[in-house]
Amino acid sequence: MLDNKPMSPKEAARHFSVIREGNCFAHTIREMERKIYELTGDKRIPFHITIKQSLATNGGSAIVFYHSGCTILLPDDCPNQNNKDVRFILAHELGHISYNAEKLGIITGRTSPLPDEEIYAWEFAYHLTEIRSNGYRNGVGQEHIFGDDDLGKLLIYNVKKQRPDIYENMKSFLDGLTI
Repeated sequence: MLDNKPMSPKEAARHFSVIREGNCFAHTIREMERKIYELTGDKRIPFHITIKQSLATNGGSAIVFYHSGCTILLPDDCPNQNNKDVRFILAHELGHISYNAEKLGIITGRTSPLPDEEIYAWEFAYHLTEIRSNGYRNGVGQEHIFGDDDLGKLLIYNVKKQRPDIYENMKSFLDGLTI
């Protein structure tokens, strides 16, 4: 939250993705942990985000929340996927964490996100990946650079594949993308 107003997915992506020379995507995750720790006010327990591959996701991804952090479960076939695709899915899961930032430490277990949360998470993924991709243009992480059209196509593909029920609700956002 900024000034007691919820952040848009774009504002949240900017907020969590501090770009520095040599800063990688993993640093964005550490920055999210730090800011969530500050936000929750529970100074006794740092917030940790861990990432694991899992068969339990049935080819998708998920998050398990617990009091002092969460575990992002990525599909067990990640090593066989395009690195950019995996990064985009990870950014989507980080969007769920951003969306739920105010409730972290209260919600536990696996949740079933409502359409508004899914839309937020996909838009967050787009903006975070775009910001990180632009940050890599200066020479660090060249293999992680997305072109505008690539990122838009990847977003549309994932939304249609994983949550076709929200595709129409995202139409105005998707129509504004360069594809």
